[in-house]
Amino acid sequence: MFATKFHPFPNRTVLGKALDDRISCAVLVKTIQALHSTLKNMTFYGMFTVQEEIGAKGARVVAFDVQPQMTITLDTVPTKNPDQVSIQDLELGRGPVIRLFDWHPFTKKGMFTHPAIKDRLLRVAKAERIDHQIDILTSTYLDSSEVHLTAGGIPGGSICFPRRYAHGPVELSDLNDIEGGLRLLIALMKSLDEDPIKFGKLY
Repeated sequence: MFATKFHPFPNRTVLGKALDDRISCAVLVKTIQALHSTLKNMTFYGMFTVQEEIGAKGARVVAFDVQPQMTITLDTVPTKNPDQVSIQDLELGRGPVIRLFDWHPFTKKGMFTHPAIKDRLLRVAKAERIDHQIDILTSTYLDSSEVHLTAGGIPGGSICFPRRYAHGPVELSDLNDIEGGLRLLIALMKSLDEDPIKFGKLY
């Protein structure tokens, strides 16, 4: 049934349809609201894209149009069911996910997170005491897979939100992970405003 109603549970998990990727849209809107009168030295663009699942086409177009200095992609990431989880797997409730690398063998799409962005994300998460997880996923790609190849190369990273039962009428996520990702993104943008990453070129 695709008329699933949003439902919060007492343990702060939430159930609903299309949490992938309504979660990221909600986090981006909240981030824009939090930062709109705060940033002094940088311009922050919130980009809502289409056709990610069929080649990240929307992200490629908007990245070429705006040509930002760097990007942070927001998306969700699958978790296993509790009876299948091993120590290295992602779980609900353990915080947002900082992606190091992704790769989709069939399409050959994927991206290494830029080392400077990875280091800044980890540093901000530690400084703000935000519980977080780290992953490498070799079965998917994000919008960043096209963005980092656009307009001479745009460095990128990503913050992902754990969820179960992807692409179905009933998806499950955790508000603690979502709120942690929101805090991480806001803190990252403030950090970049105060101390921007200087990428340069090595060739």
